[in-house]
Amino acid sequence: MQTIGFVNGLELCEEPVPVPGVGEVLVRIRANSLNFRDLAVLQGWLPFGVQAGRVSLSDAAGVIETIGKRVTRFAVDDHVVNSIMPNWFGGSFQAIPQQYGIQLDGWLREYRVVSEEELVIMPSFLSFTEAATLPCAAVTAWSALAGSAQEKSY
Repeated sequence: MQTIGFVNGLELCEEPVPVPGVGEVLVRIRANSLNFRDLAVLQGWLPFGVQAGRVSLSDAAGVIETIGKRVTRFAVDDHVVNSIMPNWFGGSFQAIPQQYGIQLDGWLREYRVVSEEELVIMPSFLSFTEAATLPCAAVTAWSALAGSAQEKSY
């Protein structure tokens, strides 16, 4: 397995603020979390192919700054949290879905344009810092519960 790098291999880059297209929103990221999964990706410990130059981190919370045409789920100033697997909407895994920091650029940035389907409203009782810890933890909890249910069915 090839080692990708570690936190000290991250580079600061300046990019223009992206513009959302149809069905997309611009999120100003207010907080990220760093979890074991992100470190495993950076170290190359996971069996997935990671492309060089990929933006890291799977978890973030932020504010909708701009919405594209035909966006129906969100409005400007909504507080949101991302989904860790943006093209997986439920059920069992038939194939490993795309993931941030592996096949898709992650959330370690100031602004990000994504499909409105990749986000959920942030719980109002949480701070941005607290909410940014939810995406990976939520899938871990779901996996634990789904794994238990699957084991019982054998």
